[in-house]
Amino acid sequence: METFISQFLFSLSFQYIYIKTVSDINPKIFPIVSILSCLFSIIFANINLKSDLLFKNHTKFCFCEIAFYMATATYCIVNKNYVLFQILNLFSCCIINQAIGVCGSKIKEKIYSTPKSRNEYDNKNRIYSDAAIIMSAIIAFFIIDFINLQTLVLIGTTGVVFEDIILIYIYKKLRKGSDL
Repeated sequence: METFISQFLFSLSFQYIYIKTVSDINPKIFPIVSILSCLFSIIFANINLKSDLLFKNHTKFCFCEIAFYMATATYCIVNKNYVLFQILNLFSCCIINQAIGVCGSKIKEKIYSTPKSRNEYDNKNRIYSDAAIIMSAIIAFFIIDFINLQTLVLIGTTGVVFEDIILIYIYKKLRKGSDL
C-alpha cells in the first residue's frame, strides 16, 4: 500500500513540477545531476556490498530526506521559487535517495529470504506502482490546468515524507526482529 500511495503522490506532482520549471533551469545542471547520481550510486552500492554501514544508518537518511524536503518546500513556497525546488529535488534524488535505495535492497533481502517471495514482492510492487501512475495520470488529465506549483510541491513533499515514515517503520520492526 505504501508503494501505491507514495507513487500516486509522486506521479501527480513531480513530473508536472518538472514540466513547469524545466525551461528556467540551466541545461548544464542535468548532466551534472546524472553524473553525480551515478557516482553516488556506485559509491553507495560498493559500501553496501562490503558492510552494513548504510543499512545501520537507514533511518538517518530517511530523516535527512524528510527534513530536506520539508525545509526546501517551505522555503520555495514562501519565496515562490519553484525552479529552486526542482533543482534541489534533482540533487536530493542523486544523493539522499540513492542511499535510501541501496539500503532498501538490503531490507528486502532480509524480509524476502527466498527468490520466490522476492519475485512475488517485486511483481506486486510493480502492479501497485503502475496502477498508481495510471490513476494519477487520469486525475492529472482533468485537474493539471487548475493546480498551481505550490500545491504540486506540497503533494510531492507529502509523498516523500509518507514514504520515508513507512520505510523507518519497516526498518525499526526489522531491527527489533518483529514480523512485518
